[in-house]
Amino acid sequence: MVTTSINGNEITLTVNNNNNPNSNIVLNATYSSPKCGSVTVSKTINVGKPTYPSTQMSGDDSVYAGQYRTYSVPVAEGATGYHWYFDYGATTSDDGNPANGWEIQSGQGTRNISVKIGSINSSVIVVCRASN
Repeated sequence: MVTTSINGNEITLTVNNNNNPNSNIVLNATYSSPKCGSVTVSKTINVGKPTYPSTQMSGDDSVYAGQYRTYSVPVAEGATGYHWYFDYGATTSDDGNPANGWEIQSGQGTRNISVKIGSINSSVIVVCRASN
């Protein structure tokens, strides 16, 4: 699944053509000293993009300015985090700033957010991107 290259105390893992999404690699490192003995530590590394079993987001699509609404997505396989943002036309609010008055009140990083509805004079799309 990966190719490794070692340079001194550093190791580089390069993913080979990964046709198996959401795989895990366990990297073990052993530290040793003649006087202190040795210890092994492990790190699990996620490989591949998270996938949604369903792209069905739940939440109200009939809203009015000033209302508060909740939106949620299903668990994404292989995800360790979720990033929400708004897409309105050719612009996105990916930096966390409000979009046309739409604001995430709570839940950023989780599968559920609470949103304050802003302007409804233009189309605003609520987007969630899963990551690992």
